[in-house]
Amino acid sequence: MARDGRSAARVLYGLILLLYPRAFRERLGASMDQTFADILNENRGRPRLRQLPTVLWLCTETAAGALKEQLRRLENITTKPRLAALVSVILSMPLIVLYTTIVFDLRPIERALKYMLTDDGDQPNTLGFAFMIGSLILLPMAFLLNLSPMLRRIGPDKRRALYPLNLIVGAVILVYLSQTWGALIVDQIACRSGVPNCD
Repeated sequence: MARDGRSAARVLYGLILLLYPRAFRERLGASMDQTFADILNENRGRPRLRQLPTVLWLCTETAAGALKEQLRRLENITTKPRLAALVSVILSMPLIVLYTTIVFDLRPIERALKYMLTDDGDQPNTLGFAFMIGSLILLPMAFLLNLSPMLRRIGPDKRRALYPLNLIVGAVILVYLSQTWGALIVDQIACRSGVPNCD
């Protein structure tokens, strides 16, 4: 029975290791897994309830380390202007495609999106709600991520640099951001003021 508990702890720890960036896992993942196995083996004779705090501590510490490494990777994105622009375009693409499809009346894409994101082509289904909310959150994040290289001070005189690609991508995202969020705010103001047949 204790062996089953240790194997479940190893599986959990292995899943937590997957949160680390691939390069980090390739370099240190095997040794971290072996260290965890060694700690479990040292505690083999102890009751399972007494092993639990150690296992939880190690899993929590490893998850925090994975988060730290992922944030370090994110910091690398914010220092490289082209990479920041590319990631911003990818993050904003779902809402840009949806909005462009609706505005320019692109029927084949609209039919496919209605089939996937709505029930009976009218009300959003669960995937549709998740898509809308996720897209509305991702768009401002993409805008800020795109501008982050320009907000950093670089060089000995601590000046900010303007990157043309980031300015263009930022302007496009800002147009879509103002259109989507503006339409949402106007719609909600109309609903709050008592307009009949408000969704």
